[in-house]
Amino acid sequence: MCTYRGADVGSDHNLVIGNIKMKLKKAKAAAPKKPYATGNLKDAETSRRFYIDAKNRFAALQHATDHKEQWNIFSQAIAECRNNTG
Repeated sequence: MCTYRGADVGSDHNLVIGNIKMKLKKAKAAAPKKPYATGNLKDAETSRRFYIDAKNRFAALQHATDHKEQWNIFSQAIAECRNNTG
């Protein structure tokens, strides 16, 4: 640390200069997402249940005001449909 007394800055304070050392931590990798089992949609009954479930959940997208909210509703709807239809 170093102080500069009498520096002309229009104040009665002293200027201070110092060095800061920082150590950065490594970011943790995100957990891999579970892949979608699209092969199950080949079954007509499963496909029909997924379609109806998704259609009902997407009705909530009309009430969203911004893009982030729409994306959150969309991703939650797809994940819940995937879990419900197996």
